[in-house]
Amino acid sequence: TERKARENRQKLDLLEKSRVISQMSSIFAHEVKQPITNLIYYASALSLLLQQLGVKDDRVEYALKQMNSQAKRTSDIVEHVRSYAKHKANRSEVFNLVEVIRRAINSINKEEIEGVQTTANLPQEAIAVGDSFEIELAVLNVLKNALKAAKNSLNPQTSVSVTAQKHMWKITVTDNGPKISEEIFSALGRPTSTSKKDGLGVGLSIVLSIIENNGGHLTFRRIEPNGIAVDLFVKKKEE
Repeated sequence: TERKARENRQKLDLLEKSRVISQMSSIFAHEVKQPITNLIYYASALSLLLQQLGVKDDRVEYALKQMNSQAKRTSDIVEHVRSYAKHKANRSEVFNLVEVIRRAINSINKEEIEGVQTTANLPQEAIAVGDSFEIELAVLNVLKNALKAAKNSLNPQTSVSVTAQKHMWKITVTDNGPKISEEIFSALGRPTSTSKKDGLGVGLSIVLSIIENNGGHLTFRRIEPNGIAVDLFVKKKEE
C-alpha cells in the first residue's frame, strides 16, 4: 500500500511538472519571439552596412551568416512551441529523411561529440512524410542522449542508421553506455525522475510524443554486453 501510494504521488508530481513546463514553454515562446526576430534583422542590416562601406572580411561574413542561420533556426523552434501551445496540427510534408538526420548530426556541438566514435550508415535517399523539423528535433535529442551515455564507457561509440520497413523508415541510434537497471530501462520514454543535474526527466517522453504525432512510434532495445538502441519509426511516402 505504501509503495502504491508513493508511486501515485510520483505520478502526480510528474503530471504537475509536465503542466508547469507546458505553461512556461508557452510564455517563453511568446516573449522570446521578438528578440530573435530583431537579431535576424540586425545581422542582415550589419551585413548590408559592411557591403555599403566596402568592408570585406571573410571571417566577419562567415560569423554574420552563422548568426543569421542560428537565429532563424531558433525562431523555427519557437514557432513550433507556439503551435503546440495553440494546439495546431503538425505541418505534414514530403522530405528526404537522410537530409534531416544529417542536419541533426551537424548541429551537435563539438564538445558533445568530442571523444566519441560516431558512425552513420545512411542511404542516399529515404523519402518520408511528416513534419521534417519535428523529426529533426526528435533525432537530435536521441543522438545527444546516446553521446552522453557513451561518454561514460571506456571506448565510447555511437551509431545512427536508416533501414526500410514495409510502411516505415526505421532510424536506429545506438550507444555503448553503461548497463542500466531494469527499472530505469522500463521507464524509458515515460515522464520520470532523472539523474541528470540539468535534466527534467521529460526528454524522451517529448520525443515519443513528436514521433507518435507524426504517425510513427518509438522503441528501446538493450545491446549486449551493454548499451541501448533506440528505434524511431517514421512514415514512408506511399508509392
